Amino acid sequence: MAHRYWRLLVTQSTNGTRGWITLAEIQMRLSGGSESLCGQGTASASHNDADAALLFDSDDNTSWSNDAPGVASWIAYDFGAGQAVAVGSLWILPVFFDQAPRDMRCQWSDDAVVWHDQGVWSDLTEWVDWEWRTFTLPERTPCQDAHGQGWQSRLESGSIQPLQDTLALAMHGIWSLRQRHASRLVQPRADSETCSTCLGQGFGMLTHDPVQVALGSWWRLRASDTPHLASWPDVTLDGRTLPIESATLSWSPDQVAWRARLLLAQEALLPELSLEQRVTLGWDGVTFRMLVIDQGLTLAGSGGLEQELDLLGVAARHGEPFAASRAWSWERPVTARAAVEEALGEGVIWQLPDWLLPAFRLRLEQETPLGVARQIVQAVGGQLRSRADGVLEMVPRHPCPLPEWCHATPAHELDVDAELLESRETGIRGTRINRVTVRAEADELQKPGIWLEVDPLASTTDTQAPDQTVRILALVSPGVHLDTLTSSSGTWMPAEGVMRSRSELLRFENNNRVVLSRPAWRIESVIWMGEDLGLLTLEPDGRTVTAARAGSALAQVVVTLAVAGCHPLKSPASVAEGNRFSTLVVARGVVRESPGEAVVLTRGHPPWRDREIASRLLTDTHARRARAVAELDDGELLRSVRLTVMHRPRILPGELIEVRDGRQGGGYRAEVHGVTHEIDASGARTRLEVGRRAW
Repeated sequence: MAHRYWRLLVTQSTNGTRGWITLAEIQMRLSGGSESLCGQGTASASHNDADAALLFDSDDNTSWSNDAPGVASWIAYDFGAGQAVAVGSLWILPVFFDQAPRDMRCQWSDDAVVWHDQGVWSDLTEWVDWEWRTFTLPERTPCQDAHGQGWQSRLESGSIQPLQDTLALAMHGIWSLRQRHASRLVQPRADSETCSTCLGQGFGMLTHDPVQVALGSWWRLRASDTPHLASWPDVTLDGRTLPIESATLSWSPDQVAWRARLLLAQEALLPELSLEQRVTLGWDGVTFRMLVIDQGLTLAGSGGLEQELDLLGVAARHGEPFAASRAWSWERPVTARAAVEEALGEGVIWQLPDWLLPAFRLRLEQETPLGVARQIVQAVGGQLRSRADGVLEMVPRHPCPLPEWCHATPAHELDVDAELLESRETGIRGTRINRVTVRAEADELQKPGIWLEVDPLASTTDTQAPDQTVRILALVSPGVHLDTLTSSSGTWMPAEGVMRSRSELLRFENNNRVVLSRPAWRIESVIWMGEDLGLLTLEPDGRTVTAARAGSALAQVVVTLAVAGCHPLKSPASVAEGNRFSTLVVARGVVRESPGEAVVLTRGHPPWRDREIASRLLTDTHARRARAVAELDDGELLRSVRLTVMHRPRILPGELIEVRDGRQGGGYRAEVHGVTHEIDASGARTRLEVGRRAW
């Protein structure tokens, strides 16, 4: 079918986790067509939007790139008002084989808001530099398009049905709900045909809950006909099966490692275990590496003894109270991942942008290894999680950007009729933010500034005779524009362009970084007075000088000063009838921030609500962009929902799940924030803390 808007959504790149995509051309053609349909429309993109039109200019020498955002990217084409096109094939010309789509979707829309899949491809690896690839789009029936657009609902004001009868049409069990619309009927689109598959699935009948749940700021669903709980899963300790009275296994955002609490029956009493002893906990086929952190015996009501065990994942050994706090500092430049692995003393799974930290940039006082890792990862918008085997994962805060949830593949699907035991919505989490600015925070000695001094080539003293001219040098940090010079007395003469050099003695005291007294453009020469610390580098702030390695040394350097002109000031013959007086000179300037210093991302429509973040650690543009994306996702409003379902031991924190529920508008997608598996006398269940978008 024909539609106005079409786009290519790339969810995975052949470049890996950074998601780099670089393409030269995209053509959309009719089925069997030999010419591109694009030409008079408008192109747009999720990243580098200004260059999106280069993909449709029929010029192989131009290209578009998403600059490796580490998230899904899309390129869209609007054929224009009144123009609907039935795209039959997609032609793509990559620039590099390792910066091409691996998993992608071709989608259409009639409003540029709601998008529907026309073609889906995955695991595309056979790309060749500068070689076209063709993808044929499958044909869709009108009924399939109707399904893609969802079901229309209407209110029949003249046919209010009894609540019991309405509920009987919508659900198998009886639920305790409050009625808002008692006659909300759902039907296919009037311009589509209902296929036999739809009729077989009951789509021609009532499929949405006609009763909207509205109980103040929270809502709750509970089935009166509760399904039978899952049978007890096998629980083992170091391979030994444990008869237990009750058990919980949980993970929450405020704890890095998994935690288990076991209450053993009398016949399963274990020999005394030593604290911090490593054990393996088997939970329904999944093996967890744990530490014993507490154990005890309790006299049961029957007169017997019950043993309690409290276990914590081995990843917790990197934090308090298991690891000691100390000072941390890296004397050489180090990547973020290398710093984390060095602090922890082991490898990690890294799914975040990796960037270079300058020497001595990361300095922490009294911090555990886990604390070091947490500060680095949180700076780039990530979080720490532990796997069952104890390996730490450094992952984004969200499984994918929230606007892409509807296109991503959920890790698990939950069926309300078969699995849901309880659902409780507890309110909205977060504050709406749709504009984020992230910049690198400068050290105190690196802040931009302006310095004024008398030109030493014209005068050796700051004292000047009346009715004479003093030449004043204005020195500025890189990125600073000298705006005005004013004085309390005297007359300014035209400024002169000059170059000045200066010799300065640098003192390195068991480090590799010193600060010049005045900003400079470059280092002209270096003479080491004994110990040689290697190549000296003048940092972009114009004052910080970094040596190749740390040590104690003296270096005599000659630098070219960052002079913004020589400004002659002629003093008056007298002031207040006196010939001895002082003159105040004031300089004003404007800081011009370079494009690489700040990343600004927006999402949605104005008016914007801003959030500004400055971090000393974010010295890389990709790292700042990742933090900005994470803050935008945090700024999306999420409804906190607590779900109790049948036992699902494979659900993990951070995953995207789909809750299928015809009664609640067809269901929703949510990310898992917390997981708790429980076993007691009634059976086994899983409790989930999830967040769903508050549309």
